[in-house]
Amino acid sequence: MMIMKKFLVIIPVAILTAVVWSLGLWKKNADDTPTADLFQISKTNKIYCTLDTNISLRPNSLFEKKATTVVSLIVNRHFKRMQFDDTVSANIFDNFIEEIDENKLYLLQSDIDEFKKYRLSLDDELRQEKNNLNTAYYIYNIYLKRVYERLERNKLLLKEKYDFTTDEYYETDRKKIGYPKTQEDADKEWRKLFKNSFLEAKMIGETPETTVSKLEKRYETFKKNLTKTTVEDVFQTYMNALAMAYDPHTNYFSPVAASNFNMSMNRSLEGIGATLA
Repeated sequence: MMIMKKFLVIIPVAILTAVVWSLGLWKKNADDTPTADLFQISKTNKIYCTLDTNISLRPNSLFEKKATTVVSLIVNRHFKRMQFDDTVSANIFDNFIEEIDENKLYLLQSDIDEFKKYRLSLDDELRQEKNNLNTAYYIYNIYLKRVYERLERNKLLLKEKYDFTTDEYYETDRKKIGYPKTQEDADKEWRKLFKNSFLEAKMIGETPETTVSKLEKRYETFKKNLTKTTVEDVFQTYMNALAMAYDPHTNYFSPVAASNFNMSMNRSLEGIGATLA
């Protein structure tokens, strides 16, 4: 077996953050404080988000400190050295919304309109040492609410009779369409998805009753998994949206995700006749 020389692997700084913090190795020093030349002066009249005390997922002070650390690392050490300004804020917002509802099947246009007032405030919010994650968790909790509402409505849609003699079109490129204005508009999109599932099942000889049972189990499993969403999960999604605002190849991994990533990379190197040492 060939033994290859050691390589210096450059890992995006955001991936390192979770590992360093989880090990307690992060020590802030002067070089890690966001420098003034990379921070554009904030505009006036910025709108900030206040979290309702009744929301299901909310960050604690630990995650607020971690957010400050990630921002410091990216702003000061990312190779692009971009201004941390409204342009970055808009990209963070767009990345985050796309990550949680890429197919535009859960959130409504009214939700997006409500969220947009924070679109240019995320950079300023993230500069704060406290309440710097409010907007992300506010948006995510609205998303969870919409998903639960949708899953309940889908139970009724699954029991409808579907007509396969009419021509319908489902736009698979979801970037070409907007968010549904109402739940009724969203119902129309979901009917098309279910109709496709029933048609595929019909082609292989499956009964409608069996198809309904399978789909109900699928979405019940999805709901159970959703209830297991943690504060860490939301934090990782938001910090990844921040990292990708600088570069699409820069990602933030939580400690667990980083460990899984490393294990998957190790497994991928097995069996190719070479060992990296």
